[in-house]
Amino acid sequence: MPDQVDLSGCYRSDHTNRGGEDEIRKLVECDDPLTVSKFCSMLPAFVFEAHPVIRVEDAVRGELEVIAWRDGLKGK
Repeated sequence: MPDQVDLSGCYRSDHTNRGGEDEIRKLVECDDPLTVSKFCSMLPAFVFEAHPVIRVEDAVRGELEVIAWRDGLKGK
């Protein structure tokens, strides 16, 4: 087990958002899902939410593909 987790490929925003008395949100961006998983496992007492962020063009193309697939199921 390494002494520390390598987070060199991640960008941490200095913006902290307080969501309530016991809630603090911190934005961290990283391209490597394995690094995100390691980071979350490193601090098991906290709750993490990881949301993938993709380009709008890719999201729209994906949505259209899924809609076409779903509409194709109606006739079966």
